Amino acid sequence: MLKNETDNMSDIAAAIEAGRHLERGSQTALKAAPEGIPYAILADGLKATSLEDLLLQPLLIRQTVRLDSTDSFCRYVSAFKSEGTQLFANQKHSHVLAIIDYHDVGEPSRCAHRAQLTLAASPEWTAWHGGEGKAFSQQAFAEFLEDHELDIVEPDGATVLEAATMLEAKSTVAFKSGVRLRDGSVQFEYVEEIQEKARAGNILFPSALTLVIPIYEHSDPVKVKVRLRFRIKEGDLSFHYKLERPEQLVREAFERECSHIAGELGIVPLQGTTS
Repeated sequence: MLKNETDNMSDIAAAIEAGRHLERGSQTALKAAPEGIPYAILADGLKATSLEDLLLQPLLIRQTVRLDSTDSFCRYVSAFKSEGTQLFANQKHSHVLAIIDYHDVGEPSRCAHRAQLTLAASPEWTAWHGGEGKAFSQQAFAEFLEDHELDIVEPDGATVLEAATMLEAKSTVAFKSGVRLRDGSVQFEYVEEIQEKARAGNILFPSALTLVIPIYEHSDPVKVKVRLRFRIKEGDLSFHYKLERPEQLVREAFERECSHIAGELGIVPLQGTTS
């Protein structure tokens, strides 16, 4: 036998022996994979490659669904949940994550099928929370109240709109003082020049507002208290406001959403995150 033929036979024998070892290894790997995913050892680098894509249907659901309403989240999870399904709630990021194929005791899972609910702040909450602490000129605050009149339930909309209209009408007067009255409203004293004559007047304005707005989109509205503050400097009147307990309002709104989810799915969300 020629030397080249001897070398070729040795290579074939080595390949057969390597294949036997690979076969024994593949059987061990298959037993270690409860999903029974088929794979092949490719000659190129002897790399194990999954053949699952060639099957008529996948052996596992590998999907992350992103939802933006609690009702949609509950419907989706309800359609796929099992006894091992777990929920994780993160109030800081307004997320609730469902891992539908979560681990069972003693039976680890891929945790590949997930649904994530993201609770977006409502436009109303975004507007009022975003303006908190901001200094408004007299004209700008009047326009802000007009734009958000429907959010205000106390005082009634007509009273607030009348006060805002008065602010706009008296944008060129010189304000002298603001006095808080017994009913809680504030009386602003002003002087305006009419045909070179000074004329005094006053405007009544509420010192607090009550809103009814949702914290999250698609959520029920809640009462929000707003405390108004003012400043008079060199005849100019400016406003700012503070919301009462905004952090608590957000926390309570998130807890209500979690309670609703627990009631619909029969799974109480764990507070925290997962990788």
